[in-house]
Amino acid sequence: MVLGGLPTASGCSYLFVTAPQGEGRYAVAGDCTSNVAAPVIDTLLTTTNAFSTLYVAGQSNVKNQGQAIGVGLLATGFWLSSAIYGYYNTSKCSELRVDEGPGPYRRPSRPRRTVLSAPGGPQTMPPDPLRVPSQPQANPVPPPAYPVPLSPPAPGAGGAGGTMAPAAPPAAPPARQQLDQDDPG
Repeated sequence: MVLGGLPTASGCSYLFVTAPQGEGRYAVAGDCTSNVAAPVIDTLLTTTNAFSTLYVAGQSNVKNQGQAIGVGLLATGFWLSSAIYGYYNTSKCSELRVDEGPGPYRRPSRPRRTVLSAPGGPQTMPPDPLRVPSQPQANPVPPPAYPVPLSPPAPGAGGAGGTMAPAAPPAAPPARQQLDQDDPG
Protein backbone atom coordinates (compact mmCIF):
# COMPACT_ATOMS: atom_id res chain seq x y z
CA MET A 1 0.00 0.00 0.00
CA VAL A 2 2.76 2.45 0.94
CA LEU A 3 4.88 1.56 -2.07
CA GLY A 4 1.97 2.15 -4.47
CA GLY A 5 1.45 5.71 -3.16
CA LEU A 6 5.09 6.78 -3.32
CA PRO A 7 5.35 7.49 -7.07
CA THR A 8 2.27 9.74 -7.08
CA ALA A 9 2.94 11.47 -3.76
CA SER A 10 6.57 12.37 -4.35
CA GLY A 11 8.18 14.82 -6.65
CA CYS A 12 7.53 18.54 -6.46
CA SER A 13 9.12 18.85 -9.89
CA TYR A 14 6.79 16.23 -11.37
CA LEU A 15 3.85 18.27 -10.09
CA PHE A 16 4.98 21.88 -10.58
CA VAL A 17 7.55 22.01 -13.41
CA THR A 18 6.22 22.46 -16.93
CA ALA A 19 8.60 21.23 -19.63
CA PRO A 20 9.26 23.22 -22.83
CA GLN A 21 7.14 22.34 -25.85
CA GLY A 22 8.70 20.33 -28.65
CA GLU A 23 12.01 18.47 -28.90
CA GLY A 24 15.48 19.24 -30.21
CA ARG A 25 15.85 22.30 -32.39
CA TYR A 26 12.05 22.63 -32.60
CA ALA A 27 11.68 23.22 -28.85
CA VAL A 28 9.81 26.37 -27.84
CA ALA A 29 9.74 27.88 -24.36
CA GLY A 30 5.99 28.51 -24.31
CA ASP A 31 4.71 28.41 -20.73
CA CYS A 32 7.59 26.34 -19.36
CA THR A 33 8.93 26.72 -15.82
CA SER A 34 12.31 28.36 -15.31
CA ASN A 35 12.06 28.69 -11.51
CA VAL A 36 14.23 26.13 -9.69
CA ALA A 37 12.27 26.15 -6.40
CA ALA A 38 10.66 22.72 -6.96
CA PRO A 39 13.92 20.92 -7.85
CA VAL A 40 15.64 22.49 -4.84
CA ILE A 41 12.88 21.16 -2.55
CA ASP A 42 13.24 17.75 -4.21
CA THR A 43 17.00 17.86 -3.53
CA LEU A 44 16.43 18.67 0.14
CA LEU A 45 13.95 15.79 0.48
CA THR A 46 16.33 13.43 -1.34
CA THR A 47 19.09 14.32 1.11
CA THR A 48 16.77 13.91 4.11
CA ASN A 49 15.59 10.47 2.92
CA ALA A 50 19.15 9.36 2.17
CA PHE A 51 20.43 10.33 5.63
CA SER A 52 17.45 8.79 7.42
CA THR A 53 17.96 5.54 5.46
CA LEU A 54 21.66 5.50 6.40
CA TYR A 55 20.74 6.13 10.03
CA VAL A 56 18.27 3.21 10.07
CA ALA A 57 20.87 1.00 8.39
CA GLY A 58 23.37 1.79 11.18
CA GLN A 59 20.99 0.83 13.99
CA SER A 60 20.96 -2.75 15.27
CA ASN A 61 17.71 -2.61 17.25
CA VAL A 62 15.30 -1.82 14.35
CA LYS A 63 12.60 -4.39 13.54
CA ASN A 64 12.21 -5.14 9.84
CA GLN A 65 15.41 -3.25 9.13
CA GLY A 66 15.69 -4.62 5.60
CA GLN A 67 12.20 -3.44 4.64
CA ALA A 68 12.77 -0.01 6.22
CA ILE A 69 16.00 0.41 4.27
CA GLY A 70 14.33 -0.72 1.05
CA VAL A 71 11.45 1.75 1.44
CA GLY A 72 13.93 4.51 2.32
CA LEU A 73 16.03 3.82 -0.77
CA LEU A 74 12.90 3.68 -2.94
CA ALA A 75 11.67 7.03 -1.62
CA THR A 76 15.14 8.52 -2.08
CA GLY A 77 15.12 7.31 -5.69
CA PHE A 78 11.74 8.92 -6.39
CA TRP A 79 12.81 12.28 -4.93
CA LEU A 80 16.12 12.10 -6.79
CA SER A 81 14.43 11.36 -10.13
CA SER A 82 12.03 14.27 -9.56
CA ALA A 83 14.93 16.61 -8.79
CA ILE A 84 16.78 15.53 -11.96
CA TYR A 85 13.60 16.04 -14.04
CA GLY A 86 13.13 19.49 -12.52
CA TYR A 87 16.71 20.68 -12.97
CA TYR A 88 16.82 19.40 -16.56
CA ASN A 89 13.58 21.09 -17.66
CA THR A 90 14.12 24.38 -15.81
CA SER A 91 17.61 24.78 -17.30
CA LYS A 92 16.31 23.92 -20.77
CA CYS A 93 13.50 26.46 -20.34
CA SER A 94 15.95 29.16 -19.22
CA GLU A 95 18.15 28.54 -22.27
CA LEU A 96 15.17 28.75 -24.63
CA ARG A 97 13.97 31.98 -23.05
CA VAL A 98 17.42 33.56 -23.51
CA ASP A 99 17.57 32.40 -27.15
CA GLU A 100 14.06 33.60 -27.98
CA GLY A 101 14.40 36.98 -26.28
CA PRO A 102 11.49 38.89 -24.87
CA GLY A 103 9.65 39.04 -28.20
CA PRO A 104 7.46 41.88 -29.42
CA TYR A 105 5.43 43.77 -26.88
CA ARG A 106 1.76 43.03 -27.08
CA ARG A 107 -0.63 45.32 -25.33
CA PRO A 108 -2.99 43.33 -23.13
CA SER A 109 -6.49 43.38 -24.46
CA ARG A 110 -9.13 45.11 -22.38
CA PRO A 111 -12.84 44.85 -23.03
CA ARG A 112 -14.43 48.12 -23.98
CA ARG A 113 -17.19 49.31 -21.74
CA THR A 114 -20.23 51.14 -23.01
CA VAL A 115 -21.54 53.85 -20.73
CA LEU A 116 -25.26 54.23 -21.04
CA SER A 117 -26.79 57.63 -20.38
CA ALA A 118 -30.26 58.37 -19.16
CA PRO A 119 -32.99 59.09 -21.70
CA GLY A 120 -32.67 62.68 -22.76
CA GLY A 121 -28.92 62.78 -23.03
CA PRO A 122 -26.13 63.28 -20.56
CA GLN A 123 -26.99 65.01 -17.34
CA THR A 124 -24.71 66.86 -14.99
CA MET A 125 -24.49 65.72 -11.43
CA PRO A 126 -25.46 68.20 -8.72
CA PRO A 127 -22.57 69.34 -6.53
CA ASP A 128 -21.88 67.26 -3.45
CA PRO A 129 -23.58 68.99 -0.48
CA LEU A 130 -20.99 67.64 1.97
CA ARG A 131 -17.99 68.81 0.00
CA VAL A 132 -15.89 71.27 1.93
CA PRO A 133 -14.15 73.91 -0.16
CA SER A 134 -10.39 73.50 -0.17
CA GLN A 135 -9.74 77.17 0.68
CA PRO A 136 -12.09 79.51 2.53
CA GLN A 137 -13.54 82.26 0.38
CA ALA A 138 -12.94 85.89 1.30
CA ASN A 139 -16.57 86.92 0.70
CA PRO A 140 -18.68 83.78 0.82
CA VAL A 141 -21.80 83.85 -1.26
CA PRO A 142 -24.91 83.26 0.87
CA PRO A 143 -27.08 80.31 -0.15
CA PRO A 144 -29.99 81.19 -2.40
CA ALA A 145 -33.07 82.31 -0.51
CA TYR A 146 -36.19 80.30 -0.92
CA PRO A 147 -38.89 82.19 -2.83
CA VAL A 148 -41.58 83.66 -0.65
CA PRO A 149 -45.02 82.72 -1.94
CA LEU A 150 -47.30 85.67 -2.35
CA SER A 151 -50.76 85.45 -0.88
CA PRO A 152 -53.59 86.64 -3.04
CA PRO A 153 -54.81 90.13 -2.19
CA ALA A 154 -57.78 90.37 0.18
CA PRO A 155 -61.11 91.22 -1.42
CA GLY A 156 -61.55 94.91 -1.64
CA ALA A 157 -57.95 95.54 -0.88
CA GLY A 158 -55.30 96.62 -3.25
CA GLY A 159 -55.51 99.14 -5.94
CA ALA A 160 -55.02 102.82 -5.37
CA GLY A 161 -55.04 103.72 -1.71
CA GLY A 162 -55.97 100.20 -0.57
CA THR A 163 -53.88 98.19 1.84
CA MET A 164 -52.05 95.02 1.02
CA ALA A 165 -52.40 91.89 3.07
CA PRO A 166 -49.23 90.93 4.88
CA ALA A 167 -47.08 88.45 3.07
CA ALA A 168 -47.10 84.87 4.32
CA PRO A 169 -44.06 83.83 6.34
CA PRO A 170 -41.37 82.11 4.30
CA ALA A 171 -41.73 78.37 3.96
CA ALA A 172 -39.29 76.22 5.88
CA PRO A 173 -36.56 74.72 3.73
CA PRO A 174 -37.00 71.01 3.00
CA ALA A 175 -35.39 68.67 5.52
CA ARG A 176 -32.00 67.36 4.49
CA GLN A 177 -31.84 63.61 3.85
CA GLN A 178 -29.69 61.71 6.37
CA LEU A 179 -26.57 60.21 4.80
CA ASP A 180 -24.47 57.28 6.00
CA GLN A 181 -21.75 59.67 7.15
CA ASP A 182 -24.28 61.43 9.41
CA ASP A 183 -25.13 58.26 11.31
CA PRO A 184 -24.38 58.85 15.02
CA GLY A 185 -23.80 55.13 15.66
